[in-house]
Amino acid sequence: MARHLTLGMLVAAVIAGCSDDNSAPNPVPTLVRIDVSPATATVQTGGTAQFAAVGKLSDSSTSNVTVTWTATGGTITPTGIYTAGSTAGAFTITATSGTRSGTASVNVTALPPGEITLGLDALPGSAGFIFPTFLTSPPGDSRLFVVERAGRIRIYKAGAIVSTPFLDITTLVKSDSGEQGFVGLAFDPQYATSGRFFVSYVNLEGNSVLASYTVSTANADVANTASRVERLVVPHPPIAYHYSGGLAFGPDGYLYMALGDGGESTDPNDHGQSLADLLGNILRLDVSGSTGYAIPATNPFVATAGARGEIWAYGLRNPWRFAFDRANGDLYIADVGQDTREEIDVSSAASGGGKGLNFGWAIMEGSTCYRVAGCDQTGLTLPVLEYGHDPRCSVTGGYVYRGSAIPALQGTYFYSDYCQAQLHSFRYAGGVATDQKDWSTLNSGNNVVSFGEDAAGEVYVVTRSAGIYRIVAR
Repeated sequence: MARHLTLGMLVAAVIAGCSDDNSAPNPVPTLVRIDVSPATATVQTGGTAQFAAVGKLSDSSTSNVTVTWTATGGTITPTGIYTAGSTAGAFTITATSGTRSGTASVNVTALPPGEITLGLDALPGSAGFIFPTFLTSPPGDSRLFVVERAGRIRIYKAGAIVSTPFLDITTLVKSDSGEQGFVGLAFDPQYATSGRFFVSYVNLEGNSVLASYTVSTANADVANTASRVERLVVPHPPIAYHYSGGLAFGPDGYLYMALGDGGESTDPNDHGQSLADLLGNILRLDVSGSTGYAIPATNPFVATAGARGEIWAYGLRNPWRFAFDRANGDLYIADVGQDTREEIDVSSAASGGGKGLNFGWAIMEGSTCYRVAGCDQTGLTLPVLEYGHDPRCSVTGGYVYRGSAIPALQGTYFYSDYCQAQLHSFRYAGGVATDQKDWSTLNSGNNVVSFGEDAAGEVYVVTRSAGIYRIVAR
């Protein structure tokens, strides 16, 4: 009798004939991890790097995988091209497929100043300021406070000048001649709670005045004029020059005030070399009290017979703008010269931040003897940078850049000259001015009266009549 196989019996027979009782079907390989290459990369701010992702399978083989890229510190395309942002630092690249991911690290470094292009962006409407002389901001405050020579402080916020002045003391200020006027402003480091700020100006008698005010409790954009406290009056010779008058709180919390030598270049009293009066010096004052000031016990000449204890550093002619590096406390002083030389002095915080230093005027003008050839330079601190006249004539000091918008500029000190309008810079390292640069792209075409620094460390250029500019990267 013949045997008939059904289709099911035939399939079973085929499987039985092909199977091995001692083995099991091979499993399909699965993705166990993602490797990103290169594992590490270094790029400069704004630079690019190419990354690739490879899948590692369970059978130790590799396979191309489709991944989603994410990155910190910059952007990355679907094909793995990373573009660094403007901030230097260590960042992470991540490739993800399903539940698996792999990472790589990227180190973003800052470009040196010579490799970036800078520009000046005018603040809209800032040409409306009338002869501005300074700009600053209280700690943690987004507003810009601009000093006008005639005796006003104006606020710039939300892209416009606030119509009502923050402070108007034009009736107290003499500003009709030479270098007179409203020249200095410094906010208490605890301004957010104290509401106190300090101003420096030339009064109607032609003397330098330091006074304090507080902000109105009803309106944060208006000062309380009734709160005025006169802290110090420094007699000035009957010459309308060399007032200086810059103010800044140091890293130690004391108020520093710069005073010119009075403008008498042939004065036999040599104010710059005299410790018996306050002219030609930088003062250090404790203004924490409600009236006047106290002399800090750590000032260098407190115990010196015949010396004014307020003096911190001396030997200056007309220090038109000084500043502390907010990152390390180094002191930068731009001192206007007499006949041929302009100079910038720097004293690191580690070496005392200017404490007790004699910067040489009127023995020296820059690094050259001023009155007597072969002068005795013993004990004098010479400038870290100087330059001659023609076309420049009067140095305007600025700030060390410590903002976040242009990481490549970290540690760069900017300065200018009233007679040229172009900006220049250097970095202070090892006691010398390095990376010196003339910025042809930073030229407003107008007299640079001063610089300013906002609460975030961004740097501004204050011009006489063309408005205010912010240094930006192009």
